[in-house]
Amino acid sequence: MYYKHLFNKPGNEIAIDLSYYTYKAVNSTSYISDNTDFAYDNHTNMVKPKQNSVSIRIDYSTPLTEKLSINTGLKAKFQILEDRQSDAFNYDEDIFAAYASFNYKIGNIDVSAGVRTEKSSAGLKNSFNNNVFALLPHAVLNYQLTPKQSLKLSYRRAISRPYFYQLNPYTYVDDPISIRSGNPDLKPQFHHNLFIDYAVRLKDNYISTRLFYQKTSNVINSLTFINDSSMFETRLYNLGDIHQYGIQLSGALKLTKTIGINPYLKLFNLCTRGNTLAKQHNIENRQALAFESGLSAIVTFKHNLVASLLFQYNSPKNNIQNTTFYDALYFISLEKTFKQKFKIGIMSGIPFAKSFTYQGSEIKATDFYSHSEGDIKMSVFPIWLKFKYQFNSGKKGKRINRTKETIDNKPKKGF
Repeated sequence: MYYKHLFNKPGNEIAIDLSYYTYKAVNSTSYISDNTDFAYDNHTNMVKPKQNSVSIRIDYSTPLTEKLSINTGLKAKFQILEDRQSDAFNYDEDIFAAYASFNYKIGNIDVSAGVRTEKSSAGLKNSFNNNVFALLPHAVLNYQLTPKQSLKLSYRRAISRPYFYQLNPYTYVDDPISIRSGNPDLKPQFHHNLFIDYAVRLKDNYISTRLFYQKTSNVINSLTFINDSSMFETRLYNLGDIHQYGIQLSGALKLTKTIGINPYLKLFNLCTRGNTLAKQHNIENRQALAFESGLSAIVTFKHNLVASLLFQYNSPKNNIQNTTFYDALYFISLEKTFKQKFKIGIMSGIPFAKSFTYQGSEIKATDFYSHSEGDIKMSVFPIWLKFKYQFNSGKKGKRINRTKETIDNKPKKGF
């Protein structure tokens, strides 16, 4: 539910946002042995997650002068997380936040700065509570060098909390030699993001070059080790810090009147710094060059016919202990629009690949080696059909733009 009131003074407004979210599911994973040499038992792991979240946010904005304005707000969020398969997991979380920022514009310079304070309390019911206080400043300086060139300097400190499946201590028996579990003692991760960005417009083209530095502390990562029962045990912990610094290139380029591309490339040095727990398991600090890349392209033909390409590939990425990877992902599609209302299209993902690795992990430890892949078996030429019909009716009203509440769920597998 959203309510917004505009006062007589331009720019003076108050907004109230009330959100409720509920999530209920049953997820299961089965291990079926086809090894004829060993009599391994089949296993099925099941979780029945239930999540209820309520949040309320109040925002107030007012101009102090023609060049200076201020935005303030309060927010409260209450969450209950349960696993109906395990009575031992009943986790609640309360978050209270207050924030304020100001915007100042003079000539070609636009400055925005502020701070957000958060107080959270989370833990297992009738067991323990973790209390965290966070101070989260941010600042942005925009300088318009010329009508077509701009320079931006930005810094932000942010927080991200563990999601449901990371907190659940339920033990999963993945196979006869491997077990894994979550950790309700996990603490939030903190992110420091600093960058300087130069952007330029050349006719119909836009190019952005960015130098950046990112640091994530209290990184939540999986830790795998051989336990006292000679089984591979994997559990989530806060394992240290990860640093990234490098360059990012992006743009929107119009090659011809009918062909446009949007390239993206990020080159960076990635450094891991394990904490005391990581060092106890003989995990060494690592440093490696990495990249992220992407490309979208669109070609417009006559008779409202449009072809497009979407491509994405990242190099293997080091975490504190393991290295994650996945295959290149690309889609091609062809769409036709009829009378500006009805659209029909055909799309194919990774044609002729037959198999796609959507997640993979490799560990090179002092006493063991692990390599695992999650693959999707595909047809030779997979096809999706798309239909879309859009129409307008009645009197047009002014749309209200607002930031919706985001809820963290388990990352999806596959596409």
